[in-house]
Amino acid sequence: MPRPHTDRTHTAHPRGRRPWTGPLVGLSAGVLLLAGLVAPEAAVASPAAPALAQATSGSQARPSQVLHAAPRGGGSRCSASRPCSVEGAQKRVRALNDDLKGDLVVELANGTYRLDEPLDLTSADSGSNGHRVVWQPAPGAHPVLSGGRAITGWQKTDPARGIWTAEVPASLRTRQLYVDGKRIPVAQGPAPVDLTRSAGGYTAADSTYAKWRNPSDVEFVFTGGNGSWSESRCRVKDIRGTRLTMRRPCWDNVTDRPKPPAQAPSYFPDLAADAKPTRIENAYELLHPGQWYPDTTRHTVSYIPPAGTDPNHADVEAPVLQTLVSGHGTLDKPVHDIVLRGLTFADATWLDPSGDNGFAEIQANVRITGDQKVKPQGTCGFTVPAGTCPFGANAQDRPP
Repeated sequence: MPRPHTDRTHTAHPRGRRPWTGPLVGLSAGVLLLAGLVAPEAAVASPAAPALAQATSGSQARPSQVLHAAPRGGGSRCSASRPCSVEGAQKRVRALNDDLKGDLVVELANGTYRLDEPLDLTSADSGSNGHRVVWQPAPGAHPVLSGGRAITGWQKTDPARGIWTAEVPASLRTRQLYVDGKRIPVAQGPAPVDLTRSAGGYTAADSTYAKWRNPSDVEFVFTGGNGSWSESRCRVKDIRGTRLTMRRPCWDNVTDRPKPPAQAPSYFPDLAADAKPTRIENAYELLHPGQWYPDTTRHTVSYIPPAGTDPNHADVEAPVLQTLVSGHGTLDKPVHDIVLRGLTFADATWLDPSGDNGFAEIQANVRITGDQKVKPQGTCGFTVPAGTCPFGANAQDRPP
């Protein structure tokens, strides 16, 4: 059975957008959704949407008030003539929702709403008296709530190789780039110099790698390395001469995995002693046509577009937020009676594989994180009280 790509957020929608048709982005919101506290309704048209749309029952009550938002909104009353931003609309909702006589509706005008932070829903954003707070498109509109940033101001910096470069904020971190809605692969290729496994990493046949830019951003990918179903990936810690040291705990969790009795005799496999990366990613020196590279020290993004094209005439988007919408509530102050209807949530990234944990995959995107020598994940029995066993990202096999 084909396995999904390691980075879930890399899956491209036909327009480069990922319309929200399921649980809210963010674990806490997903839990609230499953508990029925945040209600999804008909989402952006999608083959996956019918079951979700049909799952919501009940008639739509006549709204007691309609608030208006627009991508460049700056009003405070959220009127049709002076709409608010999304943040302004949320603030207005919180001023009006204590004693609702009907549904309070926030209508979003057409366009892209660039979120500086997740839309965080709490009890303060909830309905009252059995009425709901409904976030939905204005009639005929197709609003997009985006966690991305447009990359502009491209200059051709290496005409011989066709490389264009744009400056970006020093804080920008992402694992994806979209050009006119199409995901562009990051700079990558096979190892140009032979590698031999050694303690803590690899020894190269010569010192080529030591001359590379930003060695701690270079990522080794091991397709099938921890089983034919897996695609683990770890970043390099540093390169000195011919010596490449890999980041920990990722490297330990790929090469020396815990072997709990509950899994005996079929443990999740270690990376073979003679295994080499199937490809190297995120290296400027491997930048090829149709690829891009994020330089975290120069604060630039480089890209080789198709011959004869100018990226200044394209819509280039870098997802930067990892969560677009979340929900936080308690038993005393739950999140409730909120409807998100017909909205598109787009351009989110996931940065954890770029850190020291990397992506030490077990299977089906389940991974090992943290120092396994202290208290291995998923190696204990069911515990009392619940939650005292570090399940982490590894599933429990069976009771003791």
